[in-house]
Amino acid sequence: MPENIGDFESARAHALPITRVGGFIRRTNIDELPQLINVLRGDMSMVGPRPPIPSQVGLCRLREQNGSVHCLPGLTGLAQINGYDGMPDEEKAQWDGKYAATMSFFNDLKIVLRTFGYLKKKPPVY
Repeated sequence: MPENIGDFESARAHALPITRVGGFIRRTNIDELPQLINVLRGDMSMVGPRPPIPSQVGLCRLREQNGSVHCLPGLTGLAQINGYDGMPDEEKAQWDGKYAATMSFFNDLKIVLRTFGYLKKKPPVY
């Protein structure tokens, strides 16, 4: 039996069948495209910390401590290009804090270029 509900949910997710269309959507991340509307509206940036989900209270607190909570959320960021999936909140917050401390056009450009390389990698198993 899994130790916590997150382990249980993860185990259930691995057992779900994935259609070809669903696999293509996840592999190409086109499910993220609607967030471009938020970028155009100015609610998000192309680069910045990923928006947290409501259950990530700990991550939000860590971002408050390192100042990255004041950055616009982004489609991609340092944590994403450094293996975001499965990363503990503390490590995500460290990457977010590093981004907040070194924000610049050229750093954002580097992150965007590295994101394209990251997207070519095999996607994580859910």
